[in-house]
Amino acid sequence: MRLKKAWIGFLSIFVASLLIALPLHSETIELDKDAQGGGNKGTSFTPLDSGSNPANFEIRARSHIDHNQPTNPNAPGQEGTVYIDTHNKGTGVKNISGGGSAGISGKGGDRDEELIFTFDVPVLLYPLELGLNDIDFGSGLGNKDDPYIYLQLSTDAPNTYSVVIDESIIQDAFTSTGSKKGIVNFEDFIGHPSLSGLTTSTLITSFKIRETNSKIFVTSLTEGIPAPEPGTLLILGSCLTYAAMKRKKTAK
Repeated sequence: MRLKKAWIGFLSIFVASLLIALPLHSETIELDKDAQGGGNKGTSFTPLDSGSNPANFEIRARSHIDHNQPTNPNAPGQEGTVYIDTHNKGTGVKNISGGGSAGISGKGGDRDEELIFTFDVPVLLYPLELGLNDIDFGSGLGNKDDPYIYLQLSTDAPNTYSVVIDESIIQDAFTSTGSKKGIVNFEDFIGHPSLSGLTTSTLITSFKIRETNSKIFVTSLTEGIPAPEPGTLLILGSCLTYAAMKRKKTAK
């Protein structure tokens, strides 16, 4: 088992080395009604890119998460419904029955709620940008919105999110694009004193965003997509497929 984990770890490092050496182009997946259609999307949803092709990630939702455990990525909760607001505010969460408010809520009967983004294969952390709507950080913890982001590194065990990012760090990485709208730039997490170990070669397999006080929406996700030569693409694809198969086998 240790040898298998070591081998997967080696592959992650090798893949990271390939990715950071490749040119990247940004691709943004819009997560609003205009791009994806409004309404309930079920417990698991794969959005479409600008070319109407399935994105390389799926979105899941959780509701009724223990409000007393905001720093615990695996705090007990219930499966939720991914919901895209019909008034074009973005993507949020409803309860498993498809009821409740439209956003990712940290108040009301379904609190707390989160969206979970899981990638088909590990992706680089630093190019990621998350669009938010109806966001108001207020004066800090306990005032207005109090979001948390949790990262699952490619070296983490399945269902483990080893990096917890609180409101103050998210706010530092946030660039406003309008009234209660903006972008969280994940590159700004790198080098933060509270987040040691994150680098430009860090790969993640999943992340969550949870609201613990008010209500927010996710409007978009931007990734850095590698554009390798055919030979490099073949090597990279083989490594990522092997690593993904091993992770699934280990999780069983």
